[in-house]
Amino acid sequence: LPEEMEENGDLSNNKYEIPMSETSSIAEEEDLPSVRPSIARRSLIGPFSLLLTFSGLDLQRSLCGIKTQKCRSITSTVVFTIIALLFFGRFAFVMSNSSPSLSWGWGEANIIGFTAAQSFVALILLARWTCLGMYSQIYTELLRVKSFYSTTVVTSIHERSQFIGALVLGVFYILITLASSIKTSIYGRFSVELNGTTVMLHPGYFVFSMDNLFGAELVLGVWMAMATVLATASFVFIHAAVRMELTKYNEDLREAIDKKTLLDSLEKFNIRHIAILKLVSLLTDKLASFASFSTFTILIANVNALYLMSFMATTNAFSTVMCVLWMLCTGSLIFIILNPPATIQQLLVEATSLIVNHNELIAHPDKIALAQLMVTRNRVTPTRMAIMNAIVVNTHTPHLITLIVPLIVAVLSYARKFQQ
Repeated sequence: LPEEMEENGDLSNNKYEIPMSETSSIAEEEDLPSVRPSIARRSLIGPFSLLLTFSGLDLQRSLCGIKTQKCRSITSTVVFTIIALLFFGRFAFVMSNSSPSLSWGWGEANIIGFTAAQSFVALILLARWTCLGMYSQIYTELLRVKSFYSTTVVTSIHERSQFIGALVLGVFYILITLASSIKTSIYGRFSVELNGTTVMLHPGYFVFSMDNLFGAELVLGVWMAMATVLATASFVFIHAAVRMELTKYNEDLREAIDKKTLLDSLEKFNIRHIAILKLVSLLTDKLASFASFSTFTILIANVNALYLMSFMATTNAFSTVMCVLWMLCTGSLIFIILNPPATIQQLLVEATSLIVNHNELIAHPDKIALAQLMVTRNRVTPTRMAIMNAIVVNTHTPHLITLIVPLIVAVLSYARKFQQ
């Protein structure tokens, strides 16, 4: 967290404690109509809510969630436990590859292994989100923010075209995983290098063997890809809903400035700002783990896919095509994950800058103090995400990654040449 948070003492001790002025009311704490968890989740992620329900990864009604029916709770918990063990088994088996370092098989194992690791992370987080009611918590805070300018309980936040686009991208990712699993089932998990040339084994040689988990590779590969799609869709659409509220807040600020009514309505904007920061703080607390671990695992998979592009002289056309698809897919996934939190940060800064740079505040010391309080509140509230708690996610992070990844690939390529 920023050093300023440590300097402000108690403000940094509680991630949901947002500093308020003495004149601020508790309007944001007004009771809101209760919404069923299923409606809250469907409002946030649309058709992905139905997919999540039938995926076996939903622990909303389990022993650690809402215990409505004991039989159903036990069944949900047992099914999820079996799925988790299968996911971990596939990940462990892929990572146990014994191919020589920096070889084609080594790179293939890393791509499949780290995308499997990302799926396992998605599985754990989906279980945590559904078990602890994360969707309902965020939706409730979202309705609280909306209550400042609307009294309607929104049951559909996003447009249908957005869900259709997300479903198309999700199907594309699952198809790539399916193609990779089909290659594994027919040709074996990894290609073989003979006299420096990468060749594919004879079709049918590894069918129903340990190399494709006795035929379970197809099912597990698609299942794990679906877990990644569900977690990524939740991450993106929840951020999109919060981004809409920040955009609306900034638009209302500009309108008040243009109409010269900001001085009279600054107190209302201050209270609304508190509610928005509570929402963003909750969002950060619940989703930061996904941004941290998923970006890291997908980044390693992308590095290996780019590294395998240096094997373009190989006669293994199918594996080369799969490598290109994985490179495009993992690269796109990185930017899909990084863009939403970076946009949130940019909108938060824009909101406070609109107020601070307003000239009419100069003649009103009390309004200046209130504006400064909003700036301080924005600075000390934990709203930033980081990749493995090392690289802070902001608008410059994608640029940093596009600089670092080619350098790592170049180092691996030179190391392979020296190894030969």
